[in-house]
Amino acid sequence: MRVAIATVCALLAIGTLPASAEDLRDAFLDVAKRELGNARIADAPSSGGTRSALGPQLYRQVVDSVVLVVTKEAIGTGVVVSPKGHILTNWHVAQGYEVVGVVPRNRELLKGLTELRKEHVSLARVLASDSRRDLALIYVTPVPVGLKVAPLGKPGSVEVGQDVYSIGHPEGLLWSYAEGVVSQIRPDYQWVYADGSTHQATVLQIQTPMYPGNSGGALFDGGRQVVGILYGGKEATLGFAIAVNEVYDWIQSLVRK
Repeated sequence: MRVAIATVCALLAIGTLPASAEDLRDAFLDVAKRELGNARIADAPSSGGTRSALGPQLYRQVVDSVVLVVTKEAIGTGVVVSPKGHILTNWHVAQGYEVVGVVPRNRELLKGLTELRKEHVSLARVLASDSRRDLALIYVTPVPVGLKVAPLGKPGSVEVGQDVYSIGHPEGLLWSYAEGVVSQIRPDYQWVYADGSTHQATVLQIQTPMYPGNSGGALFDGGRQVVGILYGGKEATLGFAIAVNEVYDWIQSLVRK
């Protein structure tokens, strides 16, 4: 049984943001500027090139469902999964926080990160997290203008060898697009982070480049549906994503509580 992500809005308590909201925005802005430096990003070309049109078309259609997630310590990525402002990311991105910063893509940022200001940063409450699966659900309200919803793919629909596409912020290079293939599907895969935390989930082993900053980003199939949540890799071309069926299982467990 498929459970809509938006259902969580009615099932989880959403508190008010702290009185120090402006201080939090300033702190998130400082971290973003420190991590991202003066890197620049470019929008997808409207036409041209020798590659298939799928890549540019897919990027244009889904890029505004991907956000920058900022905490007081680091940056990560998130993907919007409901029109009410629910965003999926990694547990290790939002770990230990009740509130994180969310930055949608906008034209000002295309000019360079010197254009990043605190009014670009929206505050999002961390609604729920699952340390075992390395998943977190955050909620931004009001929903920033321009955000789009990325539909979740059907569980079990991914096959080894199929093309997949990712968008994230590798090494602070905002809204970067990459593509690769599913190398293997690994049930109950276990991994350990540098802080000693242990995790287990069905994951997609992917040959899509992965770097710090990609964590929490979306892995899309050719139908522009989210089939995984990126979480890391052992080297640039050995990446992993938490399979979308884990997202559905987790949401169902929240509903049952």
